[in-house]
Amino acid sequence: MVNSTDTQATQTSNRGGILKVLARLATTGIISFGIGGAVTFDRYNNYWNQTIFRVQTVDFNILSHTLPTKLSYAIAKNQPEEVQRTLDSNYNLFGLIITDSSGQKIIAHSGKNSGRSLSWKAALDPQQLQNHPYDVLLDPPPLFAQWTYSKPQATERSATSLTNRGRVIGRVYYVRGVRPTFQEDIATFLSNPFSGSSRIQTYATTLAACFGGTFLIWSILEFILYKRRVEIRIAREKEETLNNNNRILQFQLTERIHELQLLQNQREDERNEFNKEADKLHSLNNRLKNEIFNLRDLIKNLSTNTDSTNLQIELKNTRLQSQENLDKKKQYEQDIKELNKKLQIIQNKQLETLKKNEQKENELQEIQQQIQEIETSRSLAESQLEELRSHEENYKKIVAELEEQLNQKNFKEEELQKQLENLQNSLSEYQEREQLLEKLAEQAKAESEALGKEIARYKEDTGKHPLNDFEVSILNYLQQKFSDKKVFVQFDVGNGRQGSMSTDFIIAMNNCCIVIEAKSYTGKIKAIGYPRNTGWICITNTKIENINACWGKNPYEQIWTYSVSLYGRIKISNRNKLPVFGIVVFPKDAVVDNNIQSNISNFYRVTTLDNLSTAIQELENQARFQNKTRLTYEQILEKLTGISDQ
Repeated sequence: MVNSTDTQATQTSNRGGILKVLARLATTGIISFGIGGAVTFDRYNNYWNQTIFRVQTVDFNILSHTLPTKLSYAIAKNQPEEVQRTLDSNYNLFGLIITDSSGQKIIAHSGKNSGRSLSWKAALDPQQLQNHPYDVLLDPPPLFAQWTYSKPQATERSATSLTNRGRVIGRVYYVRGVRPTFQEDIATFLSNPFSGSSRIQTYATTLAACFGGTFLIWSILEFILYKRRVEIRIAREKEETLNNNNRILQFQLTERIHELQLLQNQREDERNEFNKEADKLHSLNNRLKNEIFNLRDLIKNLSTNTDSTNLQIELKNTRLQSQENLDKKKQYEQDIKELNKKLQIIQNKQLETLKKNEQKENELQEIQQQIQEIETSRSLAESQLEELRSHEENYKKIVAELEEQLNQKNFKEEELQKQLENLQNSLSEYQEREQLLEKLAEQAKAESEALGKEIARYKEDTGKHPLNDFEVSILNYLQQKFSDKKVFVQFDVGNGRQGSMSTDFIIAMNNCCIVIEAKSYTGKIKAIGYPRNTGWICITNTKIENINACWGKNPYEQIWTYSVSLYGRIKISNRNKLPVFGIVVFPKDAVVDNNIQSNISNFYRVTTLDNLSTAIQELENQARFQNKTRLTYEQILEKLTGISDQ
């Protein structure tokens, strides 16, 4: 169904085109043949009323000087045949009529026996004949011409000063041929268009020129219209391509902005999570620092505790006492050994004395007493040794208890020291983790800000949108530098069926309008190839980024499209044109390649924000010599907005 409708529409369009071509051909033919008819009529009028008239005037002048003599002589000799032959010698192109001396009776005339229609036949009436010039016939024949034409263009004859003598025997009248009507002459031409007559050839040439002129003019007109149609078709295709590309770009930009916003939100969420975790770690680190501080105080207090010192002193004293006791024990054991030796010696002596029975009773008593003393001393020593052994066990228990207490204290101190080291290691680890999280949060923040800038750049080419920071700075700059001029923000310059063409700014100057397009790319701005027809890129230390532009491949094509569209809206006529310029503005940190400005039209500028005022003033100065409209500033504003009395 759709194909059928398209086919019918195409056939209707083709039929309409053919009818228009035929109509133009018919119109061209009518105009050409109208002009050709006027030219032919002029040739007709020039031929009969000028050329033939002058030729006949010359003929009549010659005949006036010769014919009266010849005819007078032939009549005097009574030669009527010769008279008729003489009259017929003009091929009936004009009339020669002989009358009597009064002019009332026609005796002979040219073409009498030819049988052809005579255009001057009406002059055979004597009454009509009186209106034509004549010469008298004399006997004897006249020698001099009494009448003459002063020039070929003369309409009346003038008398000469010469006079002939003789008897008047007749008159010879000269009758001009009656020209055919224009319609009759054209009919003659059409009946024999290839006649050798110069008049017919002129008509044929004129007609051929009309045909040729018609075809040539029609061909040229069709060629011009064809070129115009091709140009319009190409312009429409280009405009449609731009519209399609712009719609695709707008869709892509919208999708890309949505993706970047999601990514930005993700980065913000990550940053918030990083910050929260970092805050938790910061709190934990503070708590660990407090615990470490307390633990260090505890260890310090533990190390400097008086009980610990007393315990160590007591342990030392106990060890000393135990050593003294041990020394005494060894001494007593030594003493006991010596006493045992002495006792053994005395007992041996006592046995010897008993065997020999050689000693006295007192010596035995003395030996017995010594034995008793030694045993007493040994018992005392053994008693003290036993006591020392008891003390030694007590000292061992006390030393063991004191060592246990010291070991427990040292173990506790070691445990606390280990705990302190663990806390310090945990603190270092958490601090590193906190620093990492802070770094990740800063990185996420930087990425979020970069995404925000990228979103702002994409929004620059999405029609009407909230102004980003760079656009706000441009607006403030314009309002500050050109406070007396009107600045239009996001002004739609689209015409007719064009898509929306929202410019960033338009500033109305006294002699021109300037379209300003903001591009918030910082870095080196350069073209991939020829600046007018290829894309532009922004080169930074970290990346190479394509510069977006709706309505074209690059910002130049975009600003050109905006300017041309605005120009079509505000132009007054083809001669009185209000100049429209365009400026592409980058941030002051950007560096614009010289190859860009040197290869674009003089009506456009590519600059940075700090040089924007200079560029605007240059274009305003340039417009003073190009503006022929003489519009007031209020009229310029009215042309822009369609609103009067602004």
